[in-house]
Amino acid sequence: MARTVAVIGAGASGLTAIKCCLDEGLEPTCFERSDCIGGLWHYSEKVKEGHTTVMRNTIANVSKEFTAYSDFPPPVTQPIYMHNKDFEEYLKLYANKFDLKKHIQLEKEVVRIYETDDHEVTGRWNVKVKDISSNNVDVFTFDAVLICTGVFSEPNIPKYPGLDQFKGKLIHTHAYKDARGFDDKNVVVVGIGNSAIDAACDISHVSRQVYVSSRNGSWILGRLSKYGQPIDMTMISRFMYTLLTFFPSLLNKLMMKQCNTKIDHFQYGINPKYTPARSSSTVNDQLPYMLLIGAIKMKPDIKCFYDNDIEFVDGTRVNNVDAVVFGTGYLPKFPFLDTSVFGEDKTQLYLTMFPPDRQKQQTIAVIGCFRIKGPLLPIAEMQSRLATRVFKGKVSLPNRTVMYKDIEKQKLLSKEKRVYSLQAVSQLDFFPYMDQLAGMIGCRPNFWKMFLTDLALAVQCVFGPGTSYQFRLVGPGSWAGAREAIFTQWDRTYYTLSEGKQKTFKPRRRNKLKLFLFVCLVSVVFTAIYKYDVFEIYKQ
Repeated sequence: MARTVAVIGAGASGLTAIKCCLDEGLEPTCFERSDCIGGLWHYSEKVKEGHTTVMRNTIANVSKEFTAYSDFPPPVTQPIYMHNKDFEEYLKLYANKFDLKKHIQLEKEVVRIYETDDHEVTGRWNVKVKDISSNNVDVFTFDAVLICTGVFSEPNIPKYPGLDQFKGKLIHTHAYKDARGFDDKNVVVVGIGNSAIDAACDISHVSRQVYVSSRNGSWILGRLSKYGQPIDMTMISRFMYTLLTFFPSLLNKLMMKQCNTKIDHFQYGINPKYTPARSSSTVNDQLPYMLLIGAIKMKPDIKCFYDNDIEFVDGTRVNNVDAVVFGTGYLPKFPFLDTSVFGEDKTQLYLTMFPPDRQKQQTIAVIGCFRIKGPLLPIAEMQSRLATRVFKGKVSLPNRTVMYKDIEKQKLLSKEKRVYSLQAVSQLDFFPYMDQLAGMIGCRPNFWKMFLTDLALAVQCVFGPGTSYQFRLVGPGSWAGAREAIFTQWDRTYYTLSEGKQKTFKPRRRNKLKLFLFVCLVSVVFTAIYKYDVFEIYKQ
């Protein structure tokens, strides 16, 4: 009899978790408290506690090829950067393709997950579920649990002196849907992340004035690179990551130059305090223009709130503020789970997935509870592939001591690489993390072998976009269409711009240049292996 798995949430992470369960012969049951699938990407006018959706005008910050699941390339008819409606449609197509909906129970809220009486022996869990429409409560028993509710759970609103006395409107981007109600208002947006700047630009079209308050500033990236290429398709590659690893100062300068090409960050008052590699970047195409025409003005961190005014740390003050929008992120929270399972510190998870104290029975995992500069879906999918193989008994996790050592190691690396914060601890580096999980699963490509057996594919994988199709080439879960998907990803990217009239699309690169860069890379790699033995991701 197949082992049963409870999947909590039917968003982007939950859908791939269901599929991975089916791939491993497990029997999933997904509980989704809303009336539809799609999670964050299903736009809704309603604001519900603990349930976040995109804004009306949200557009994905990652291009469609990078955000795609590894065995389900996006349709050619989808735009390069998908509007939230297009993204939701892609998720529905994925669910239909793999017949996932029959495993999903809508309007079912999980109110508690706790151990069964025989948990020490069986590792099983009781899941208490409330029917939203009838309020009936049932308890089900499962062999394992996958928590797929993500990081957008509890809005984080910082404390400021005088905030309680402020008479204007206070709202978090969690509750922001569109610019209605902000007409001719003075608005302060706190934060400079993606959601904060999206809201600021949206509001600036109708407001009297928008001010963006930021403590540390940020590097602003547009979605397009040279020749109109998607910036992630040109920047996120194994070759670029290798250069960043060995030559961080040089790459930081190049990244700063790239960011400053469109807008001088210091001249325009954005004032990032840290280098691109040590801080989070913000993807937005409208902000430079809105600053140029004065619709948005930059401000430093807030010092104090007054009845209708706000004072900033540089001594300046904005009077008659009508509303404040907090784009200050979220805190990871699992209200249905006893704190004894994970503890209070949600950063104490092995691979950001597994509680290390449950050494005897690893039958619970968290999917999608991380932050990353790049695509989320491929990582959530890879986490699900690993978790289901652990549940199935095909992959064994290390002992408790090794897990804790790895957790502390990752924390130290985060402190060294980026500005330390709770968000930074759970922020992942795309290639090292994907390779680590893929190595445990057995689906990490051997690039040395590939260069000898399939040079064209190796060049595409190393120098081209680092899309997740690479992790379907070999090993468990391999997909016969992976190689073709890699070679045709640029075709799908540009298809909608000419409606397929041009037969073949190629990025503006030359094979000779790629081969030259390959020779340079090989030299660097052999030097690194000989001297430092740090290039383990290419060895197998």
